[in-house]
Amino acid sequence: MDYIQRIKTLYNISENCGYSEKEIVETENNLNIKFPKVLREYYAVLGKNEVLNESHNILFKLNDIDLADDEKYLVFYEENQGACIWGIDKNVLEDDNPKVYRKDSLEDKTKEKWVLHSKTMEGFLLSISYVNGVMQGLDFCGIYEGIVENKIIEMFERDYSEIKDLETYQTRYFTNGTEIIMTDGYIWIGTNNKESYQNMLEKINVKWSYRDELEGYD
Repeated sequence: MDYIQRIKTLYNISENCGYSEKEIVETENNLNIKFPKVLREYYAVLGKNEVLNESHNILFKLNDIDLADDEKYLVFYEENQGACIWGIDKNVLEDDNPKVYRKDSLEDKTKEKWVLHSKTMEGFLLSISYVNGVMQGLDFCGIYEGIVENKIIEMFERDYSEIKDLETYQTRYFTNGTEIIMTDGYIWIGTNNKESYQNMLEKINVKWSYRDELEGYD
């Protein structure tokens, strides 16, 4: 299953919700660049889905995409509070599936620099869809901020498929297609299916720091 289909399955997206070829070409001409194949595909298929692309971190709309101030990176994604931006090295835009870099917004401007965030564009777009999903992009979400016991991680490893090598951080992602579990010291969960959500709450028997309420569930 490719990354586009994984995202569509998780978010229960059946229709095309992207930009037209005309809109994409117009943006490329305005910037005098060509989008990498994977980014172009994403904008064409999923680029206008606001739940997926704006529930937490924000995909730039086509008319907002631009080169960074140093004109070395094409910026296309922003952290929800402006803490960082993500971009692609302008020199490798011809690559189908390029690396994605992050630049943090620091008060000390002399320390600002671009650092590798994800080894592939596909990996970045998939991982950011998971992050946005557990941050209220999906209908049912929860977070546990306590100590995560080994037996819980072992259950994730046993009952879900782990999606590896998505980014450089120590975050782990587990999914069965319609459910996503993200661990980064905490546990984050999300799904669009009510029954699946109740099942996750029962399997992951912890005192949730936050969870969406279910009628009749204690």
